[in-house]
Amino acid sequence: MGEMTASIAHEINQPLTAISMYAQSSIKLIERGNADPDKLRAALEKLNTQSLRAGAIIERIQRFARPQQGQQEMTRLSVLLTDLLKLAESDARLHEVELKFELDQDLPAVLCDPIQIQQVALNLIRNAIDAMSEIHRAFGRTIVIQTRAVSPQMVEVAVVDQGPGVAEDVEDLLFTPFHTTKKDGMGMGLSICRTIIAQHGGVLSFRNNENCGASFYFTLPVEVIPDEQPDE
Repeated sequence: MGEMTASIAHEINQPLTAISMYAQSSIKLIERGNADPDKLRAALEKLNTQSLRAGAIIERIQRFARPQQGQQEMTRLSVLLTDLLKLAESDARLHEVELKFELDQDLPAVLCDPIQIQQVALNLIRNAIDAMSEIHRAFGRTIVIQTRAVSPQMVEVAVVDQGPGVAEDVEDLLFTPFHTTKKDGMGMGLSICRTIIAQHGGVLSFRNNENCGASFYFTLPVEVIPDEQPDE
């Protein structure tokens, strides 16, 4: 019960924080008078996107509690991750970090729950932002999100940061529930993400980069989309 409670709090807190931020921004625009309609509309559209995301997460949590499979569909990772930019760009801009996408457009589709996979990628990106902010972006300001094929059966998504890397004394505890190096963290993010990826038939892990920072990555099995057969 404690683990599930922490999971719900962690998953829902991200879109709720964004909703609050966009609502406050909209209020400030209105209070200034003569608000720019385009700026106000953009803020409200982002608020709406995050509120829908919060609802989708709650729906997934409800499904997780029931003895049935989650909602999986054939998904192109390039499209899935490009859409993620809308959710992560405000947080990156706030922390003076740039997101760079290096996506292989020719990767085969994967069978996955898109909301869950986006949530995993978003969590890794926000962890990267936090890691770089803790050292005041001393090694750089860029986070690279990459996709590549690691075998004919597996594709990989990697989030490459320019932070301090993972210290040797915490490597073995990194994915342990309730272990965290963050001041206000609950220690559930990576544990939840690893469970989600395992349920999809993949692996979530990390490697320290050669010069600085770390790369957190996960793999997913591919699904070949059959060509449409002509009508006889």
